[in-house]
Amino acid sequence: MTSIADHYDTHLAEHYSWLFGGLPERTKENRAYFEKLGLRPEAAGGRALDIGCGSGFQSIPLAELGYRVTGVDLSKTLLDELRRNAGDLPVETVCDDILHHIVSPKAGDFALCVCMGDTLTHLVSFGDVQRLLREVHRVLAPGGRFILAFRDFTNELVGNARFIPVRGDERTVFTCFLEYEGDHVRVSDIIHRRPEHASAWEMKVSSYKKLRIGPDWLKKRVVEAGYAVESSEVRQGMATLVLRRA
Repeated sequence: MTSIADHYDTHLAEHYSWLFGGLPERTKENRAYFEKLGLRPEAAGGRALDIGCGSGFQSIPLAELGYRVTGVDLSKTLLDELRRNAGDLPVETVCDDILHHIVSPKAGDFALCVCMGDTLTHLVSFGDVQRLLREVHRVLAPGGRFILAFRDFTNELVGNARFIPVRGDERTVFTCFLEYEGDHVRVSDIIHRRPEHASAWEMKVSSYKKLRIGPDWLKKRVVEAGYAVESSEVRQGMATLVLRRA
């Protein structure tokens, strides 16, 4: 089993945008979602913090809406992709662990924070989740919003249902396999690739753990941390909370 950073940079990053249907498609979807929420860069100098920004699914549409975005991620490969695609948009990237970086901004620095794309489940413990909630509350301006999205792994799949086909084409097939271990689930990302002009397929496997966070548990923790819950829904298979700093 590898660390999160190694898993992404040596195994997942080169396929990441493809897995989700491509960067243009996801940025378009997220821009429509952010516009539906009525997000406007009005408070705290119009600054937004994208925690676990990846290749830019959230950062790019937020910058298009007028936010000055700071995107934080552990993967240098994904951050390089974000910078290439952001062009002249006001996006700053930081290669760092999110819990290490979140203590750096001053209180009230951001009008908005987003933590999407299953980043929350990459944290090691429930205590880390609560710590992140408190620190984001601190760096948000009064009335600032926090959008959280994560995959709910609390219901255990059994048997062959633990093999999850994600995406495939004529040269790449991506499958996940889940093994439940108490508060965590071990995720094995299985990639079958057939190089150009080759007749045989090659297989690569890398595993890492995700935290099994329940939506009801998280709703209680965000209220304890000082947020008001504006909405709670399942969006594109992800439990999604829209919060406001009370």
